[in-house]
Amino acid sequence: MYFYFSILIIVFNTALSDTNLNKLENLIIPCTDDELCENDFPGSKCVKNICSCMSENGCLEKGVPFMVRKLGRPCKSNEDCLIDNSECILTENGGICACIKDTVASEDQKQCLPLLSELYFDCLEDAQCSKIPHSECITGVCKCKENMTIHLGSCYFKKELGDSCKTDEDCFTIHNSVCFNDKCVCQKNYVKGKFECLQAAVNLEDPCLEDIQCSWNLGYGTACSQNECRCSDGYNFKATVKRCVQHLSLLQNCTRDKDCYLNSQDEEFLQCSGHICRCREPYKEFEDDCINSVSSRIKLSSSIILTALLYYLRLF
Repeated sequence: MYFYFSILIIVFNTALSDTNLNKLENLIIPCTDDELCENDFPGSKCVKNICSCMSENGCLEKGVPFMVRKLGRPCKSNEDCLIDNSECILTENGGICACIKDTVASEDQKQCLPLLSELYFDCLEDAQCSKIPHSECITGVCKCKENMTIHLGSCYFKKELGDSCKTDEDCFTIHNSVCFNDKCVCQKNYVKGKFECLQAAVNLEDPCLEDIQCSWNLGYGTACSQNECRCSDGYNFKATVKRCVQHLSLLQNCTRDKDCYLNSQDEEFLQCSGHICRCREPYKEFEDDCINSVSSRIKLSSSIILTALLYYLRLF
């Protein structure tokens, strides 16, 4: 009989502990004014002659310590915050339970989780990765977000030429690029290819992948053929300008002296006169060529003599 009585007392005491008789919500306290309620249960008021709790954290009997189990709730000291790695932060409006340094509150505000500073460390929630810009918790580890890429331990947007930037590092996904005037552009001596910045050719037969590498310095008359820069059909390389120019012979239309080309001779022999390629003085046009005027007279005399000789031989 005594054994069963002892069990009954234990169950009863447990029930009292669960209901917590120190909480105003579990009691009915008659009152006549707010002061009476506030003196015994801070945070309560007298409503319809009954003390009613006005605090969302509950109203404990005066002298009974707080038992805060959720971050952001009021507290008076660190002992009130029962969450691991939390502390009571004092503010102008009183104390609030918050996470200690290098930890972060969970979504349900019931845990303080480690704040991570490097990628690929284990995590439970995105908030743990917040110290790493553009990262989130993916399959239990901190990783770069979609459409981002990792570089030297940080996450960057995948940039394309012309995209906005602040530093050269922002453009690192584009090989041989820099940030200039807040835009990703090819660095010096490189040109924009289909997918990346390619080195511009300086001389004929320089290696290449695309035509733009050749035409950038050698003129639009060049093309990438068999991975080498070469002059296109109808164009010839002009050493004086180090470019491939259109093959304009005598009496063809032109816009400048450099356009004219004749038997590998440069503009020392040719000029663009009246938008037509002509021989430059003292050279003269002779049988689609430019020759010195003295040589021209000799050639002309020889031609006349030869013609006369052939005519004379026919007569006999």
